[in-house]
Amino acid sequence: MSRWNHMRTSVGTHRPISSQVPAADGPDRLSPVTTQRSGPRVAFLLLLALGACSDHATPRDPESSTELAIEVPSAPETDLVASEAAATAIERTLAEAFTRPLAGRALEDAAACLVEAGFRGISPELGPEGTAGPLSIRWLQPAAGPSSSTQEFLAALDALNPLSSAERVETELFRFELAPSKDRATAVARLRWAGLAAADHDHPGARVDLTIFAEIEVRKEALGWRLATFLPTTAPRRDYPANALGSGLRLVGPATPLFVDRTASVGLHLGTSAENRKIIQSFIDRHLTLALGGLGVVDFNGDERPDLIATRSGETSLVFLNDGDSGFVPLPLPIEDATDHPAFLLTVDLDGDGLDELVSSQVSRFDGPLAYAGLWTRTAETPGGEPGPWRHLPRAFPLPNAVGMRRLAVQTVAPLDVEGDGDLDLFFAVYGNAASRGEHYNSVEAHDGADNYLLINQGNLTFTEESDARGIHGTGYTYVALSFDADHDGDFDLFEGNDFGPNHLWRNEGGQFVDDETMGLGGVSAYTMGAALADLEADGAWDLYVSNMSSEEGMRMVPHAADLSDHMRSRVDTIARGNRFFSQPPASGATEPPPTETLWRERAQTLGVHEGEWAWGCQFVDVDGDGAQEILVTNGFASHQDASLGDWQTYYWRQVLDDAARLERGERTADVNTKVRFQGSFNGHERDRLFVRTGGTDPDRPWVDGGYCLGFDDSHDGRAIAPLDADGDGDLDLAILTLGGLEFRENVSAPVASWVRLRLLDGSGQPALGARVYLTAGEDTLARHVALVEGFQSQVSPDLHISLPDGATAIDRMRIRWVDGHEETLEGIPTGQLVTITRTSSGPAQASMVAAAAVPRWASGALAIPSTWSQELEQTTRALRRTKGGTGPRAVAVRRGATEGSDPSPAATAVIDSDGDVLRWFRGTGDEVAIAAFLELGTAERSAPSILIEHGRFALAESRYRDALAIFGRAVEGRGDLGVTDAPAFEGIARAHVYLGRMDLAETAYRRSVELDPDYALGHFNLAASHAAAGRFEEAIRSLLEVQRLEGNTDRVVGSLVENAGSAGAVELAEEYAAIWMKTHPDDADMLTLIGKVEARAGDLLAARSRFERALQLAPRNQEARDALNLTLQLLSRPRTSQK
Repeated sequence: MSRWNHMRTSVGTHRPISSQVPAADGPDRLSPVTTQRSGPRVAFLLLLALGACSDHATPRDPESSTELAIEVPSAPETDLVASEAAATAIERTLAEAFTRPLAGRALEDAAACLVEAGFRGISPELGPEGTAGPLSIRWLQPAAGPSSSTQEFLAALDALNPLSSAERVETELFRFELAPSKDRATAVARLRWAGLAAADHDHPGARVDLTIFAEIEVRKEALGWRLATFLPTTAPRRDYPANALGSGLRLVGPATPLFVDRTASVGLHLGTSAENRKIIQSFIDRHLTLALGGLGVVDFNGDERPDLIATRSGETSLVFLNDGDSGFVPLPLPIEDATDHPAFLLTVDLDGDGLDELVSSQVSRFDGPLAYAGLWTRTAETPGGEPGPWRHLPRAFPLPNAVGMRRLAVQTVAPLDVEGDGDLDLFFAVYGNAASRGEHYNSVEAHDGADNYLLINQGNLTFTEESDARGIHGTGYTYVALSFDADHDGDFDLFEGNDFGPNHLWRNEGGQFVDDETMGLGGVSAYTMGAALADLEADGAWDLYVSNMSSEEGMRMVPHAADLSDHMRSRVDTIARGNRFFSQPPASGATEPPPTETLWRERAQTLGVHEGEWAWGCQFVDVDGDGAQEILVTNGFASHQDASLGDWQTYYWRQVLDDAARLERGERTADVNTKVRFQGSFNGHERDRLFVRTGGTDPDRPWVDGGYCLGFDDSHDGRAIAPLDADGDGDLDLAILTLGGLEFRENVSAPVASWVRLRLLDGSGQPALGARVYLTAGEDTLARHVALVEGFQSQVSPDLHISLPDGATAIDRMRIRWVDGHEETLEGIPTGQLVTITRTSSGPAQASMVAAAAVPRWASGALAIPSTWSQELEQTTRALRRTKGGTGPRAVAVRRGATEGSDPSPAATAVIDSDGDVLRWFRGTGDEVAIAAFLELGTAERSAPSILIEHGRFALAESRYRDALAIFGRAVEGRGDLGVTDAPAFEGIARAHVYLGRMDLAETAYRRSVELDPDYALGHFNLAASHAAAGRFEEAIRSLLEVQRLEGNTDRVVGSLVENAGSAGAVELAEEYAAIWMKTHPDDADMLTLIGKVEARAGDLLAARSRFERALQLAPRNQEARDALNLTLQLLSRPRTSQK
């Protein structure tokens, strides 16, 4: 590899980078073409060496690099199936035959991917230098002119590559045009490789990330697709907007990244059993699991150390107490029972007694037209004493709900003070219910999700639901809700982010809400999953980052989709392009808020922060302690356990575009992928993003993705992110919830020189939600705000952790703007401590109390686990796995490295669970109480009923009926707390018995399901079918009337009542429901035939004949009606003794 070093071309004069844009990411799927080497390697090296001798150091005309141009097909292929097949084949070819060989310095292999004759290329080269936080940048720029040979072109690309080995290699096509001849195509591409710098680099061992953006032309030759033209992006293309990153860039970070995985060191393990992990992975493989749970940073036990709450829908939720030494200790939350496993849990004081309540998003209790979510509370046993025991208020939050509706998916709960009365109210954001996902689900105009709820605090932990009365309406698919003062008028507004359909900004006007589309946040459909707030310029204007689901497949396909208006195409393109970044106009003065009616400006692509793949959690976090905030994004939807399989993205975007076209035509959606047999991921194996702002003062200066260089680019189907200073060392660590469990990243950046942890409290001693702080140190001013819920299903700490800008050692002054708009300025704020500021009065004249206290710290280096420990433990666990029943849970002492005569106590203790996984490392012998907690956690976890019910449904769908019986049985066996949520388990048992031919057992199970839940429509319906199969039609009618009570006159109810009433001889009842049917289906030949048979069976042959004749007029080929008519005519021709 070293022989290539002397052949690198010199870089030319520096020119400013252009402003042009990258886009989204996605895996490749089709096989590459076969490469062919032409000639001996020695000859190739000689030609390459000769071609690399040209010198480009002379000044050049900035326009000289444009002498090559790519002719985009004027009428590209619009058949998306053909176009995408070519795009994925080309992408895969480039990835495996060009980008990967380049990353590995195999230039001869890369040469085989170029056309054999007529290749044209301008190489990128190193240009201006720059910085982005802890990263150094070399911007790329086009060379002065075309390469004189393919060898020179490849040598120039190799000159950019300082890697000893590549850990990340990616190739993406964002825009794509296939010529009608299908033997030529053009595209905008991104090539990327990242890894550790070689020993001869300026920073050996440093993390380096190289990205190149280019317009390309490819041609189809005898051996497959070949690269014909390569031009670094320099100017906007016809259908491709400006690129914030120009021709690309090379990032260099530290050899040791900022974030290091310490999950096992700190003990952030959910204790999920191997069996449950297998079940959950089977859900993921089927693209079922959407949002597993939530994460919260709280001080659960009041010791001034940040603790963590992790919730998992359908599974055990835990609180991880910070032990103040080197990690966390897991304890069960006081909410656990078989039915309460919330996706999100809000910790907040709702009654003003100084003790937090736990608000559950789980809706598991139902009573007629109401559903209920609950809370847990406690009171002090004595004034100033320890809190008393927790008690459950299961009906604290009454939610209007259709009778029989048994699924309300509350995703998050946002606190706000609607009326400004000092009491916190709650907004329940609901994704959907059992009736969701109708004909326009998955479209930009989806309005069939579910109602959201606004719970107004009436005192004494009682709440009334007042969303409709206060102007909040609509039935979206809501994932996120942020409460903040969007229009700067001194109250809480609400941003509602919807997965499908438009977002909403609910502007608070005196306790009533207005659906505002004038400010630019509402009315836009962006497939929103998460949202985070900041004031990056400290100018009083908000910046809002919204996570979405960018897709290179979507960006390729949208321009070519047929039958879309320009307006609809633009709306769908907004979704495909990814995350959104909205900014308010700046304030006109130091204390004046921005104008309320001016539009927020969307500038994600301008800044380069849009491309985040299928993004979920997002947070503004100062990762390197310089005072400036970065953007963290965690992503990935459903990663199949077999990473070699393809991805569903292409098929998904075909559906999105077809849905959009049908929506415009007023048609119902239709599945366009019914014939596709697919197994694989769905936006899977995607990596997290860490966007860092480049240096300078321009508000529109670009951000760069420093995730690889800084240690935040894992592939794990991430969901929630929670920043916290777990060890008290002054920088922010990260807790991450993924579909695979919890993860912890310790921030190991250089010690922060000066920092402060601010706690702002209102007059009642509660966190001053909505308050904004402007902290000035030297020439810099930083802004932060107090919130509880941001990101995706994440509760953040209300304490503000602020690092001072580089070089600053003291806080000169601090201006506080309380949520009601009143302000005050404080000086003399200490650093390196927890500073509590309590507002003691309201109104223009403020008087606040300031108190400071030390921040508890862990021992220095407590999380650095020597490699010998993990090696010893791996040997131990391997031995235990070989021993039947010997894996655990147990504590294992690690003594490797001890010498004769040394202290016999263990160097470390590790707790492993029943599957042999490490739950927590302890130095020395560890704390007995903490070890006991982990041993309890490591006991084999039981599968939650809701997970088993879903698992059983899969078994039924796959015709594994006996397996389904066993799985449903496990969901209910041995339990004395069965309730309405368990009715589906018995319905599943019954269906398995039906498939096995055990109708008597099926009927028993159906009866049990409706006994547990008298409002269970599906149970009643299937019980009716069971009665009908046994010939008990009157009983079937009674069950169907129960379904009608719950559902009304739906088609399945009315049709079944006609059929069963006819079979029972209840002609009048059959005619009654047939008339109901015909009002909505006046030309239904099948129903006319059915009711005719009922009338014929009752002896009314003339009426029957009329029905059959009408049916045949409507459907002349209806053989059933014709046969019935012929038989009726035969009967009518007989002597008329019994006819009417």
